[in-house]
Amino acid sequence: MAKLKPKGLGLGQSRSPVLEYWNSLNRAERYFVYFIVLLLIYAVRLEDAPNLDEPIQIGTSSKTHLQIVPPPPSNVKSHDSHSFAPRSVKTKALESSERTITADVERTDISLENMFPQYPHLTPDVISTANRITFPSDRDLQVIFLGLKNRPLWFFPQRKHGYEAHRFNVKTLARFENLYFMYSRINSNVGYYEAFDAWMCLLKYYCFNKETYIRLESSQGMTNRVLGSKEIWSTKISYCSTLREALRATTKEGRNWIGTFTFMCWVLPTNYPALQNDTLISNGKYIVKPAAAQAGQGIYLHDVKTHGLKGLDGKVMRKNPAVVQPYLTNPYLINGKKWDMRIYVAVTSVTPLRAYMHSEGFIRFAFEDYSNDEEKEDEKNVFLTNLSVNNKKAKTEDLTWVFSELRDHFKDKASFIFSRIDLAIGRMLLTSEKSFRKYYDSNVDSAFSCENCYHILGIDVIIDEDLNAYVIEINGNPTLNFKAEKLNDEVSQLEEDVVRMMYNNDQIYEQNTEGKSAMDIAVGVMEDISRVKESGDDLFEWLTKEQISYLVRSKREQQELGGFRRIYPVTTYCEDNKDENEWTAFMKFLRLSEERIRFHDLLTRLEKIRVQRCIKDSVECSNEIHDKCNLKYIGDTICNLED
Repeated sequence: MAKLKPKGLGLGQSRSPVLEYWNSLNRAERYFVYFIVLLLIYAVRLEDAPNLDEPIQIGTSSKTHLQIVPPPPSNVKSHDSHSFAPRSVKTKALESSERTITADVERTDISLENMFPQYPHLTPDVISTANRITFPSDRDLQVIFLGLKNRPLWFFPQRKHGYEAHRFNVKTLARFENLYFMYSRINSNVGYYEAFDAWMCLLKYYCFNKETYIRLESSQGMTNRVLGSKEIWSTKISYCSTLREALRATTKEGRNWIGTFTFMCWVLPTNYPALQNDTLISNGKYIVKPAAAQAGQGIYLHDVKTHGLKGLDGKVMRKNPAVVQPYLTNPYLINGKKWDMRIYVAVTSVTPLRAYMHSEGFIRFAFEDYSNDEEKEDEKNVFLTNLSVNNKKAKTEDLTWVFSELRDHFKDKASFIFSRIDLAIGRMLLTSEKSFRKYYDSNVDSAFSCENCYHILGIDVIIDEDLNAYVIEINGNPTLNFKAEKLNDEVSQLEEDVVRMMYNNDQIYEQNTEGKSAMDIAVGVMEDISRVKESGDDLFEWLTKEQISYLVRSKREQQELGGFRRIYPVTTYCEDNKDENEWTAFMKFLRLSEERIRFHDLLTRLEKIRVQRCIKDSVECSNEIHDKCNLKYIGDTICNLED
């Protein structure tokens, strides 16, 4: 019988040296080679982002709604943000619009200087910022949604609809294996992501690391997550820690300021000695909230008069940290029930602060009638308003009101209450300004301010029987999906108004549309500054580039406020300047710099100009101006505003 030839070898061929070497290895050596090959394959996959986490296109196929689109090349390195944008994002129209904007800078820079020759130090920065933040008019804008595999896409339908309603092309959804892969993929291919106009993070906290945030700061688009929010206000512990540090909670003056807009708080076991000192004075009731819990889980009342501090000491709380606050014993009741408010706030700048409250929020009722009876008071359905707790007893429809229903209930008092809410939320958010600056200086860069960031917060507020408003806590990822249709309608309007305000791109370049182009925004800023100048000799040479950018971005947002009302900069118009003086005193107590307080004074005067424009020309209006008019805060000015 003829010998079989080795497979793959022909007549006259010798055996491969590689095969010869392989046959010479023993079993252990072969396993070692296997291991090395596997490591090399894994390393190649780490460098090949498209094969691991490819963005997918949201299509309309009857078989599937997700289709693969061309991924970003990972082997190209460039500092040009558009040098390797995907074909589906960067089009000829985009390239044309870039050339148009560049030409517009050259044209408008000269005309703006001619219009305002007294401000040669301001006009270049004003027009360059206006052009940088104004989006192209000849194409649909592009949004990319970012999430993790095997994780819920937080409120994706509502946010997708909000973008689709306002000239956004919603096609791309990128999902990653875990946070490590997400951060590394995005950071290594940041040029691809820079080509988008909006980056919508569907995670509870961040989709970018600090390196990506720094890169994206120089681009045009925006993301819906403020870097540092988790560490400063979005958790129970961070909220309380920021408050205690900024307002020096152990001082009498600090406690007094805290009592004007929120509740004193203690993080246990860290602040247990401070809580001991407080109980010696008040000897009252406290509400205890486990730090890691949510949706009302684990919350209970603690009466120090009856139980002392038993159960709150360090030994008990070391394993399960908690936040403790004084319990409000005199809440304003509606139909005999306790209630609080879920208020949606858009923070568009944190250093300095700029924030808006949306008019479409809702209130939550406890299921049981309120009682101070000790036996009944401990029942969660009496003192908690969380829907997750009370839904076991009643439907969401029966446990909630929208804000329009609340205004109908309070009638003439509604304007007063919402003005108090503006004050409470404004002070709470201003408290965090130095904390953000400190966080950025320590962890990112001293020049970083998260200019491309905004954040939708869910802020819980309660009203006492004297109609004072108090912030309870801040939720960094508020619920946007409910079992009640009336609440979902409110949320849909919120999402649309967010996109409209942040991008101003809803058919804004049609004929007869005013105040939306880059030049219009720049001229509007300079006109407002000129009006402020009329009351003094200040030429505002002290304004920094960052402050000029703040003014321009604020002006752009004012063009499309929709259902938003301004919280900060504040709308104050009392003739005796009492409100303005209180804000200045508060900022001094927060130890904000003299330069920051000077800028606050300018913002306050610009706000007065905005109100005058609203009253006279019905432009740049928002609901807080209506409330101020109803309260006659504007003195002798006649407010001809439609409700």
